[in-house]
Amino acid sequence: MTAPRPPSPPTDAAGHGGRWLVSAITSVDSTTVALRVGEQAWERTTGVVHGEVDPRERIAGLAALPTDAQGRYCYEAQFELITPRDAHRRDVVLVEVENRGRPVVLLSLEQFSLGSADSTPTGARYPDGLGLGFLAEHGLCYARVQCETGVAAGVPVTAQGVGQVVVRDFGRMLARSGPPADGAAPLPRFRSAILAGVSQSAWFVDTLVAEGFNVDPAPGAGSTT
Repeated sequence: MTAPRPPSPPTDAAGHGGRWLVSAITSVDSTTVALRVGEQAWERTTGVVHGEVDPRERIAGLAALPTDAQGRYCYEAQFELITPRDAHRRDVVLVEVENRGRPVVLLSLEQFSLGSADSTPTGARYPDGLGLGFLAEHGLCYARVQCETGVAAGVPVTAQGVGQVVVRDFGRMLARSGPPADGAAPLPRFRSAILAGVSQSAWFVDTLVAEGFNVDPAPGAGSTT
């Protein structure tokens, strides 16, 4: 994930003729409810992000996907955010790459089991108190967005790299280094983001970095992950 950087001459991470890629989260539909983490008042925001993928992204199979009038592939994916109610405590967000549609990192850190068979961001049910209170103790917020083929409706098996763009642009939006999405004003924004995964999701994280999807679009070089 990327954090804000000083303005630099326009370019993009992949070097597409000095032109910025226009992939981005374009709109957000969300609902927020109260949640208790340990003994603290937190909030859980769930919903759907809508986004578009620039045809110049280096993704195998992208050219064969249906596009809009601007030639961009459009997608939607479920997401969730778990944050303190106190906005001053929203600093760093841990963004999880799901493992077969399950929030394995969250379950491991907080040591609890889902209270529902549905593990999707909008359908999962969590116990009151959210387990051990690891997030609160370590000053972390939590987020995840669907990005896996067979789980996220917008990530086709013929172009699995779309999932990397989804995670990248979701993280950029949260960490203030990407453009704000329409309807996203209520969503928290963070100073920085940490990307995490377990098992095959850890491979996803490694691949995202190795293929340069974590590079800040403004300077076109370097990143924080």
